[in-house]
Amino acid sequence: PIRARIPYFIELLFVFLPYALIRPFFPKTRFRDSATMKDELVIKNITFYKWAIYVTKAFYIFAKHFVGFYLNYLRFLNRDTAEHQHTMYLMLIFCAFSTTISMFLHTLAFKGYITKMTSYCIYLASYFGTFYSWYKMFDVFYGNLDLFLLTIIGIVVNVTTKQHHIYQVGVLCILLANKAGYW
Repeated sequence: PIRARIPYFIELLFVFLPYALIRPFFPKTRFRDSATMKDELVIKNITFYKWAIYVTKAFYIFAKHFVGFYLNYLRFLNRDTAEHQHTMYLMLIFCAFSTTISMFLHTLAFKGYITKMTSYCIYLASYFGTFYSWYKMFDVFYGNLDLFLLTIIGIVVNVTTKQHHIYQVGVLCILLANKAGYW
């Protein structure tokens, strides 16, 4: 299999530390920066935009952990079964749609074809497809409660501390022990 040809340390890097070691090489934007814009319509609707920033940030953190880390853990331990792959693909399609539509909507708003508020409202509607796919993933989550709990703890660590990469190293050790048969 292709997995045997990929050096093991590269696999560990992509599974457990993509945001610590790979993400810094790409430009970063911050949602809170959009609340400081001087656009008259943004100032008029600042409460809406601050709320939108929090909702989007929460969605992104949840997606980072469940679409990113959880699926990585599942695959790393070879727990991704054929029975569950269709729901995992559904989730990935909805998440890819949310990402793609956000860029398209941002372009429409930037060009003045729609307002920023309309852009965000349509983008928010795209979340519901992702939420639906997470609902459909219930059997996968339930069948892998240990990974589900590690992912939930990862979200809490991510939100409450800047040391979430250290947590991922801990998860790496736990799942390596699990894979080796120690746990």
